[in-house]
Amino acid sequence: MKAKSNELKLLFQKKRTYREFSDESVSIDVIKDCIEVALRAPSGANQQPWTFCIVQSDEMKSKIRHFSELEEQKFYSKDSLEDWHKALDHLEVDVSKPFLEEAPYLIVIFYHKSNIDGTNTYYASKSTGLASGMLISALHQVGLDSLTYTPQNMKFLLELLDRPDNEAPYLILAVGKGSENYKLPDITKKPTSETIKIY
Repeated sequence: MKAKSNELKLLFQKKRTYREFSDESVSIDVIKDCIEVALRAPSGANQQPWTFCIVQSDEMKSKIRHFSELEEQKFYSKDSLEDWHKALDHLEVDVSKPFLEEAPYLIVIFYHKSNIDGTNTYYASKSTGLASGMLISALHQVGLDSLTYTPQNMKFLLELLDRPDNEAPYLILAVGKGSENYKLPDITKKPTSETIKIY
């Protein structure tokens, strides 16, 4: 177990987020297998309150980019969000989101606010967060890069992907091989002395 845990630690120390993707093709079967891993996540009352939509169509990716950038324009025009804008400065992000078209796949993840029959779901967003984390982990372990993206208002995804009213967008995950030409930002993780406490 110690050898395996150390192996995983070293593997994930190499994990980085890419905002540019290469045009290298990826088998959709790999994407589906990784989502199968995510589907094993724990969920409130085992209701599995999530839907994973794999977008590979260039036309649909273009539409998602278009509406996302409209939302970004609204976000960057709000003076009340100035602190948030400043927090993003070191990542050199802006309104333009070309990765939404460059990535071979977008995985659009929805959580279920209620069941389709109107009955309650429990801890739906938290459960979907756990599943999303397992998906990101699985993608990294097979050698794929991913970028989590959450425009401030994602309601347009419901109509674009024809999802039912009981669902709500959780996040967009751009997936593929990171571009070798992308300059990774110079960032570090907090030391474990700050983030791990043993009692």
